[in-house]
Amino acid sequence: MKDKNSTKHLHEKISSTNVGKLLIVMLLFVLSGFYSMGQLPVVEVRFANPNYDCVRNTYCVDVQFRSDTPELRMFSMNVRFWHESAALDFLGFYDLAVGYAKFSPNPPLEDTKEGTPFGFPGASAIHYINGAVQLTNTAADPIYLPTVEDEWVTLFSVCFNVLDPLAFGSDGFCPSLIWDLEEDPSRGGYNVGSDGVTITYLAPPIGYDPIDGTPIYGSSQPFTESVVQFNWTYDGDGDVNTYGYPVPTECIQGDEMPPVVSEDPGSSVVECIDDATLPTPPDATDDCGGYTVTLVSTVDDPDPLVCEGTRIYTFEYSDQAGNTTTWTYTYTIERTTAPAQVGTAATSTTIACLEEAEEPELPEVADVCGNVLTPTAASPHIDADFDGCEGIITYTYAWEDCAGLIYPWTFTYFVEPEDFVIEDPEITNKVSCPDLTDDEPDHPVVTDNCGNILTPTGPVVSEKPLCDGERTYTWTYTDCDGNSHDWVYKYVVLPREEFLVPAGVTTTVACASEAVEPTPPEVTDNCGNILTPADPVQGGTYNGCQGTITYTWTFTDCSGNTQSWVFTYDVNPEPFEITAPDGEATVECVDDAVAPELPVVTDNCGNVLTPVGMDIVSRPEEISCEGTIKYVYSYVDCEQNQDTWTFTYTVERSTPPAEVGGPVEIMALVETLDEAVPPVLPVMQDVCGLTLEPSGSTTETTVDCDGTFIYSYLYEDCAGLTTTWTFTYVLERTTPPAEVGEPVAVSNNAECLDEVTEPDILPVVEDVEGVVLQPTEGSPVINETGNSCDGTVSYTYTYEDCAGLTFSWTYTWYIEDTTEPEIIVPSDLTIQAEEDCTYDASPEETGWASATDNCTVTPTVTYSDAINPGEEPGSKLITRTWTAVDDCGNEASQNQLITVIGAGGLELVLNDYCVFLNDYGKWTLSNWDIAQIIKGTQAACGGSYEFVTKVEPRTFECKDANQENPVVVTVTDIFGNTKSGTINMQVLDTISPVAICRDVEVSLGENGQVFVNAVLVNAGDDRESVPEWAKHYNDLEGGSYDNCGIAEIYLDKQLFKRENVGENIVTMTVVDPSGNVGHCQAVVTVVDPFAVPVEEAVVNKAPTLADISDIQINKEPLSFDVTLGNITPGDESQEIISVTAVSDNAALLTNLQVVYQPGSTTGILVVTVAPGVSGEALVTITVKDNGGTANGGVDTIVKTFKVKVTAGDNIVGITLTDPEGTPIVTDAIDLDSAFGLELYPNPTSGNVNISMTWNEIKDVDVAVYSVLGVEVFRKEFKAGELIGFDLAPFVSGTYMVRMTVEGKSIVRKVILDKR
Repeated sequence: MKDKNSTKHLHEKISSTNVGKLLIVMLLFVLSGFYSMGQLPVVEVRFANPNYDCVRNTYCVDVQFRSDTPELRMFSMNVRFWHESAALDFLGFYDLAVGYAKFSPNPPLEDTKEGTPFGFPGASAIHYINGAVQLTNTAADPIYLPTVEDEWVTLFSVCFNVLDPLAFGSDGFCPSLIWDLEEDPSRGGYNVGSDGVTITYLAPPIGYDPIDGTPIYGSSQPFTESVVQFNWTYDGDGDVNTYGYPVPTECIQGDEMPPVVSEDPGSSVVECIDDATLPTPPDATDDCGGYTVTLVSTVDDPDPLVCEGTRIYTFEYSDQAGNTTTWTYTYTIERTTAPAQVGTAATSTTIACLEEAEEPELPEVADVCGNVLTPTAASPHIDADFDGCEGIITYTYAWEDCAGLIYPWTFTYFVEPEDFVIEDPEITNKVSCPDLTDDEPDHPVVTDNCGNILTPTGPVVSEKPLCDGERTYTWTYTDCDGNSHDWVYKYVVLPREEFLVPAGVTTTVACASEAVEPTPPEVTDNCGNILTPADPVQGGTYNGCQGTITYTWTFTDCSGNTQSWVFTYDVNPEPFEITAPDGEATVECVDDAVAPELPVVTDNCGNVLTPVGMDIVSRPEEISCEGTIKYVYSYVDCEQNQDTWTFTYTVERSTPPAEVGGPVEIMALVETLDEAVPPVLPVMQDVCGLTLEPSGSTTETTVDCDGTFIYSYLYEDCAGLTTTWTFTYVLERTTPPAEVGEPVAVSNNAECLDEVTEPDILPVVEDVEGVVLQPTEGSPVINETGNSCDGTVSYTYTYEDCAGLTFSWTYTWYIEDTTEPEIIVPSDLTIQAEEDCTYDASPEETGWASATDNCTVTPTVTYSDAINPGEEPGSKLITRTWTAVDDCGNEASQNQLITVIGAGGLELVLNDYCVFLNDYGKWTLSNWDIAQIIKGTQAACGGSYEFVTKVEPRTFECKDANQENPVVVTVTDIFGNTKSGTINMQVLDTISPVAICRDVEVSLGENGQVFVNAVLVNAGDDRESVPEWAKHYNDLEGGSYDNCGIAEIYLDKQLFKRENVGENIVTMTVVDPSGNVGHCQAVVTVVDPFAVPVEEAVVNKAPTLADISDIQINKEPLSFDVTLGNITPGDESQEIISVTAVSDNAALLTNLQVVYQPGSTTGILVVTVAPGVSGEALVTITVKDNGGTANGGVDTIVKTFKVKVTAGDNIVGITLTDPEGTPIVTDAIDLDSAFGLELYPNPTSGNVNISMTWNEIKDVDVAVYSVLGVEVFRKEFKAGELIGFDLAPFVSGTYMVRMTVEGKSIVRKVILDKR
């Protein structure tokens, strides 16, 4: 970690000198301007020293400079020139002097100009080059332009590729180069009007840095440039069309020396002709570095060379100029080594079944010359140690070469049972309805790994889905070794397809009411399930009179498919007739003959009609007293059909006059006759509402005090009808006695119950006649409510008149105690604490308070204490609050102050402390931390756990790390004693940074180097993986992070060269400000884009297999043979290939057997068809070689075809199509025809007999193959000849027997069991 103090001092030193240095530099730059105030220096530039490198086939010339002024440096130059494009191809600027570099434009621009304006011989175009070179490092050792005649300095070179190195003639190679620097043709210019780019110079230093001594240069200045042309002379008059011509100067010669071979003619002795391989010719040297080697002859002796002799190879070396040299190599061929195994081959394997112990795949055994040998006729020799389940089988073979040398080899089979596999363990069948899943499928025939057919248990059937879904049938197969596997047949019930509904129905009705809701039809979904429709939707064009009324039901199946069924009513109304009889009524008044209540008239559909018109006959205003009035109404329905209805009134009066309006009183109670005045008369009208006046009145009275006084009035209408009305006064006393005069008080207030007494003043009470009454006996009645603190006391008096009517009067006292007690507390005092800091401040020592009250004899007195630090250090102030409460809850409080003086002080002990920053770069002192800081502090009164401690600051961050952090600590004890002190808090960061690398790929530059900095390796693009607490550090950019930030990142290796091409492990180190370190490693992959391409890798070619074109159907068992043709490994004849076949429908095609002999180009696929089963299957045939897939190679070819089997009663049709369905072959077999084939015994221990009807009249060819396709027996049996063969010499297992009669083949399987 860097010394922060030394770095700080260095900064201060630099800062102190910067001002002076700046003034010096400014002064020197001002002085530099005086150097360019005179005549500009002249610089000459030229091409020189042409050089042809016949090794690289490049042509380079130096670019040289000189000046007429000493101590000048060329600063910058635009390099512009033309070159002969037919001879040269521009490469670039090379060999730049120290301090100089190519400048913009970089790379140089190249432009093609058509035509030959400069007289380049045979050139169809010339190329114009525009580049730049500049002094980019002024601190480099200066290169001054020479001023002496014939002295030049080379600052860089221009190089080209030579397009035709064989074009050198006797005069050598003279390509043309033309500078473009001047506008003036007299100084080499040719493009009049276009000034060449200036060359600038750098004058000598105008001063030196006083700190580090580096030179300080002024600004660059332009030269007056002068061009010295290379091999071109101006020969024109300034006309832009006449420039000049090239001259044959600066020519170089081509190559005249043949290559020199580095070795003498060679020779060697080999055993095989194939070992006399084409030798590698030795290297040669050529003065131009490049040459080619060609084999010109190969001579064998004897010819042809069969076994031994000599072979001589002759090579010719030729360089680019056609110079040649020869070299020979002689092989002597002589055989001495015995045969041997080529490569490695397995010598044992573990098998599950004895049938698999067939002849093993043999190793390739070759003689010393690589000729592959076959085993001897006596091979193999077979030994067996087998108990019927497991054991050992051995095959021993021998190979013999032409010299009689033997190579023995043994292969051992270890028979151990293995688990079996169910092909296609799950079959899926898509059906349309759940009920279709009730059909239990046929389970497949499954065999164990030894071919034994297994009987499954099951099936276990899952629940049938209600709509779409899945249902499975599961069978479990178990072999003799207890291995168990399930075969599952899965029904997938697809969503319902669209269902159908019956056609809609239309019927005609006269009324809308007849359009009742019909019954919808029974509709089923596509699985026959009856669907329940939603409630019908009513619609149509019905307008209230006529139109259509529709009922629409929507049916929905479980898959959401919907269909609608519509029932339509066509409504056509019919004429109506009023059925209600005409009306009549008798009324007394003309005004009562109002419009009658109309009958309910409906049209033929029951719709209520409203009359459209009314006619009145004998109107009321035409009748003075009595008569008839008729109302006639007309009704019209919506179809304009019409009918009328009549109502007749008869007017006849019969009702006498009567009181109308609200009835008036007909009786009144009075207490004296003076009150019996004439009553208010009622309104009396005749029956027709005419108000009548009384025609006479009478009175009737009694003399009794409690008697009556009656008024009678007579009313008569125009018809002589009368009514009498009477009013009666009844004399009866009802007014009770009452208070008279000024009212007296009825209530009063008191705080205590002993203040309550009877009222002093009673009211004056009189009866209705004005007689003054006195309270009755028993008055007053006293009633109390509530309690003595909050309640009432009432006094009630009763007065009664002669009629027994009474009057009551109540006087009430309201009692409420609201007066607080009066409290007297002891005086304030000061007490002294004991040595052990205890003290007694009980009322027994400090005094009790007392209290008095207006209603309560002895109020309750209590107290509470509040303890706080006192005004003086080390003291406490007890504020004792005394409270007095009376019986009614009224209370009064008053404080007593008791000061307790402490007995001791506070001894403060502080300890320096150290904390460690957490993942967030922070630390806040906990109570435990604070307890460690004040550990040892003591107080006379109270323990440390009772201290109140304040720490400032309490939180520390990364900025506090590695420096002094003063912390102020203040401690206060229970008596308020306070002391403060300062400690030094040491803050440490011990958490190492998290270094996160990423792998990078870099490319070498032209110089073969590349520099990798740490920023490139730091995984700065993965900000999401950085913890939230680390994201506030802006320098992280999502890569490496630390709780206090990153101070430095560096790599252990940054410079990579050509020897580092490929993957390099680099360690990145991340350092935080506290010096904690984190590491990670990255892979830096270095790529060299300028490397010579490597030779292209060998790519394996795909094997071949012809399209399927031929089948042969067999009857017993039902099968067909597919001819497999053009089986090759592609272009690699030595590769080993395998042929396999699989089917996607094992229930239809129960077995696929490939019969193929390795090395053959043809084979046979025997496909066994399940009897009585129809269906389709896809068969995939795979041919694979052992060439691998490296470098994009292909080792597999796949051919597929479809098989369609149609199983009839007597005919089975088999059709093969390509994957798109185009037929390849179609054939059929008549199940009624008989081959008469019988193969026995099967299984057999050796001999096999074949009985076949066709053999009686036709020749039969019989071939027997192992399961690997190796033919072990073949013979043609003549008609009538007994057919048979012996398998005893062969290993136990399964063999395929193929019998062919006139091109038709039958294949059978036979099992050889020699146990």
